[in-house]
Amino acid sequence: MRRRWRILHLTASVAETSGQYNEHCLPFLGQRDLSICSFHPPAVDPPQEIACFDGGGTSLGYLRALRAALGRGREYDVIHVHSARAGVLFLAFSLFRPRDFARSVYTVQNSYRNYHLGNRLLLVPIFYLAFAPFGLLLRRGRRDRLRRRLDPEAASHWEPHEGPTAGSGSMRRQY
Repeated sequence: MRRRWRILHLTASVAETSGQYNEHCLPFLGQRDLSICSFHPPAVDPPQEIACFDGGGTSLGYLRALRAALGRGREYDVIHVHSARAGVLFLAFSLFRPRDFARSVYTVQNSYRNYHLGNRLLLVPIFYLAFAPFGLLLRRGRRDRLRRRLDPEAASHWEPHEGPTAGSGSMRRQY
């Protein structure tokens, strides 16, 4: 039997109308080990199976909650970032913990044009690091680990491909 995935969701809030909570957490109870680090205090009580870390609505409080969520003895397979504010604070936190950054994934929850100016500005460093060489280097290792975990036999059929931009790290299937 395979070990369940351990996933930390970094969200703005946990509420009845929170898509991150309703779509990424509740349907997977019992299938994954879930934790949530929320910027605002939860408006609903999450089930006991979900560890919840509350930031109290402040940036400093959120960094404390993030430190508690990523504290000693807590290893996650994936850190899923859902909001611009949580993403920027996580980037600041992960400067000292690049291993956590390597396991992270950011999901844009809306069309960029629909974001308020403040959130658009917060997305700039997230988008920059997604395409920066440092980010590619970290993600390349994560991508390889994930590929080996999902299909160890198929992993040997993939090799780096130097595309139009040297060092882009794209992959091409070899048959």
